[in-house]
Amino acid sequence: MKLRVLYFALLALNIISGLFGIQELAFLTKPLLMPVLVGLVWLEGRNVSFKWPLILALLFSWAGDLFLMFDREGFFVFGLGAFLLAHLVYIFIYSKAIKLSLLKVLPFLGFTGLFCFGVLWNKLSNDMTIPVYIYMLVISTMAYLASCRAVNVKSFEYVLVGAVLFVISDAFIAVNEFVQPVLWSSFWVMITYGLAQFLIVKGLLIKS
Repeated sequence: MKLRVLYFALLALNIISGLFGIQELAFLTKPLLMPVLVGLVWLEGRNVSFKWPLILALLFSWAGDLFLMFDREGFFVFGLGAFLLAHLVYIFIYSKAIKLSLLKVLPFLGFTGLFCFGVLWNKLSNDMTIPVYIYMLVISTMAYLASCRAVNVKSFEYVLVGAVLFVISDAFIAVNEFVQPVLWSSFWVMITYGLAQFLIVKGLLIKS
């Protein structure tokens, strides 16, 4: 319980730092979010078979957080790569208990196509097009597989909502980075990202 309170306290402070432009507070709080979730998994995931993969996904996310704190294209690519690895680990975890559905893939496939060949079309540099499109495909696959998990209802709901929020968070980042500035972008990115990671962890810690 204490770690959950600490997590949301840090998340709230980070959101406040973004709204009021307090860069020092942002640099202090953001790198602490994923380590707190790692601590939560360490304490509450003793009997979870995918404890270590989940910790690995959070560590990749932590690396992505650090890279994205620096406003340079090179660091953005590294951040993208770190989060892509995190999503691949989540895909591995979800694949342990899934029942694939062709019908469920349609919304995620439609979103990916609309976003890549609509919103982002002709907005990316030649160097960024392939990495961003691959990333969008991977994160959409992660969310799709979250919708196919044949597990405890609560676990299913938490993880699915978290996965969808993760996609939304990254969509905000992409629009803000490549299309046009988003009003209160740090607020929308961090509230969706912070809730996404917490809900995914919470859901995966529930026994199937």
